[in-house]
Amino acid sequence: MAVSYQIRIPQDNKLSGTYFSVIFAEAAEPEPQAPGEAPVGIAIAQRLRYAVQVLVNIGNTGEPKIAFPKARLVTGEKEATLEVEVGNSGDRYIRPMVRLELFREDGSAVTSLQEGPVTLPPDSAILLRLSLPKLAPGTYQAALVLDGGGAFIFGKRYRFSLKE
Repeated sequence: MAVSYQIRIPQDNKLSGTYFSVIFAEAAEPEPQAPGEAPVGIAIAQRLRYAVQVLVNIGNTGEPKIAFPKARLVTGEKEATLEVEVGNSGDRYIRPMVRLELFREDGSAVTSLQEGPVTLPPDSAILLRLSLPKLAPGTYQAALVLDGGGAFIFGKRYRFSLKE
């Protein structure tokens, strides 16, 4: 079954960026039974509800404002994970690809990882967990890049050390 809908944006020059809403859909209530036809006792009715998120960008207005407020290296016996908190305090949705370039202290490349895309609506934050390969003890530099296309490219450099 197809459901048609229309989104109308008010003609307000102050609107900017991305707005989102949710459309809920669920099956209609069954027809009530006439008195005397309903079975006596307790009945359980299962209802399934769907939610569809709708994002609306107001033209090319607004922009994402990406920040990397916290990062930490979590080490285990077999691998290390770089955990980075990424926030979007702007007023535009962005869905960037994530790339991590890892280098030794002397600048030689170790590896390049790519993940994503990740979803960052306005006023939101996520925790990226980037699994690193088995690394020898030493000091490393990492360049984290979020590429949302066009002018929306953001990055941060990190430096960390692994001990034996």
